[in-house]
Amino acid sequence: MEHLLRLQEVTKSFGSLTLLRSAALDLWPGDKVGLVGRNGVGKTTLFSVIDGSEPADTGLVLRREGLRIGRLGQYDVHGGEQTVAGLLSQSPTLLATQAQVEAINLQLSEPSFYDTAGYQQVLDRYATLQQELARFDEGGFSERAAEVLRALGATQVTPAAKVATLSGGERRKVELARLLVSAPDLDLLLLDEPTNHLDLHALEWLEEYLVDYAGAVVVCTHDRYLLDDTVDRIIELEDQQLRSWGGNYTAFVDLKAQWLAIHSRRRAKVEKEVARQKAYIEKMRGRNRFDTQIRSKLARLAKTDREFDPVFKERRIKLDFSKATRGGRFVAEAEGLSKSYGKGNALFSDSDFEIDVGDRVGVIGPNGCGKSTLLKMLLGFERPTAGTLRLSEVAVPGYYDQGHLSLEPHHTLVEELRTVDPKLHEFDCKAYLGRFFFKGDQVTHTVESLSGGERARLALLKLVISPTNLLVLDEPTNHLDIAAREALEKALNCYEGTIVMASHDRYFLDNVATKILTFHDGHIGCYPGTYTQLRARQAKVRESEAASAAGRTASWYEVTRKYTDWESGARYEPRQRLLLTAEELDGHKWAIETGRLVRAAQQRGGSSG
Repeated sequence: MEHLLRLQEVTKSFGSLTLLRSAALDLWPGDKVGLVGRNGVGKTTLFSVIDGSEPADTGLVLRREGLRIGRLGQYDVHGGEQTVAGLLSQSPTLLATQAQVEAINLQLSEPSFYDTAGYQQVLDRYATLQQELARFDEGGFSERAAEVLRALGATQVTPAAKVATLSGGERRKVELARLLVSAPDLDLLLLDEPTNHLDLHALEWLEEYLVDYAGAVVVCTHDRYLLDDTVDRIIELEDQQLRSWGGNYTAFVDLKAQWLAIHSRRRAKVEKEVARQKAYIEKMRGRNRFDTQIRSKLARLAKTDREFDPVFKERRIKLDFSKATRGGRFVAEAEGLSKSYGKGNALFSDSDFEIDVGDRVGVIGPNGCGKSTLLKMLLGFERPTAGTLRLSEVAVPGYYDQGHLSLEPHHTLVEELRTVDPKLHEFDCKAYLGRFFFKGDQVTHTVESLSGGERARLALLKLVISPTNLLVLDEPTNHLDIAAREALEKALNCYEGTIVMASHDRYFLDNVATKILTFHDGHIGCYPGTYTQLRARQAKVRESEAASAAGRTASWYEVTRKYTDWESGARYEPRQRLLLTAEELDGHKWAIETGRLVRAAQQRGGSSG
């Protein structure tokens, strides 16, 4: 089988910054590849080398003849005053076809062309291109693009809307829809952070699309859940090199850990030998009769394998929330909670839940459902329209807002840390900032000069040095690469206080959350466990409903008082509804006998557990 693309000994630099050095890569038809690496290592540049928008400095880039590549850039913005329908109708395939037609038209305008040997072949190609253009003019393309756009969650975007009037998230979805609808005509998709601005439903739709897609895909993303579900190979860009690892992201993590362990043991042996040689040299130094031996030892020592230490190079943000304090019986309690903005604009209503001390609560739901609003209500920034949301009097919250609005743009980094504690010495501030990769004179820069990722790290650092017992986090993994996300997860799992976090990062929720608040059909449901456990329960509900439809009995039960299944560790909250078959009732016998679980009068839509 012929490869789609091959990189051989490719080097790419910008001035003194080298991003690729002697890089090698093979892509084959049907490949599903995940591209991972820290922010700034050159992943976007690699895409540019692959699609030809950036030439390699040295080495070979071999593409199969006629290779058709579609690319979603991380910051693509097209359209301007054009309408959404007009932009969607201009797929990368259409634009490439039009360019070829235009080139042939120029050839046909030259009388001498008709006497060339390849005249007939060009005319045949011209006829084929005209047929492809006719297919795009039939209107079906725009209709399919609109369907994809709806699947991506851009339900408020109309075909007549001008692209310039759309939000950044809506433009991003239009660009993604524009590419995906033309994907069947392409051989290779390059997707740079395609999950940006997508909610959970859109993420799951995109995963299914990529799994079913017949062509090859290289996806660069920090969404580890998507990498687990869609790719069968990981390409890691690290230290200007490309390494290929078989399997999905989880398999890559295991293989990388084994590789690091092997290299760490090898490095330990090298260091032990170096120490032995140095000790011998010091012992022999100054003894004239051993000068020849010493020179020989020094020569061998200089040739000792100096391969990099992968453990040392594995820089990770080390977060420490040890200053947090505990206190109180519960953190928050909601009864009949409702929030709306004017008539007919209700976010949620009649919702009950409790957040206990030590809970790690993931807040999930589609974009615009009210997740950020709920967090602000918890902090007292927003008031309920109806019902109550009581926060413990001893709660000391720390807030990580999605836009980092807590940061003062004109402060230097040192000044910003001193807003947490004015008594912080400048030396301590620099030490804290150094731990978060703010080096040298960067500590004197202003907040407004920082990138999005740097602002995220600074906001997290402020939480690190703040004494809190409640962390309220609004999309904390945005702008963080995978290594930083993993470091944040480890820190949060060591945190002794309570955490409430709104996030679309399913991998993050699985590693941190012990309870899920989910927005569905205008209500907030509260369920124990991780995101994956919630999805498993939802699948079980669907199976039970199917069993009921097939004649096998299953009934709805409602929790009246919270209880814990000590065998499984599952915790059940008041007003949570369970669809149980006769066989499953035995596991809840004690709760039924004590009145904690009762037969529901009727099922309320969207409240299934």
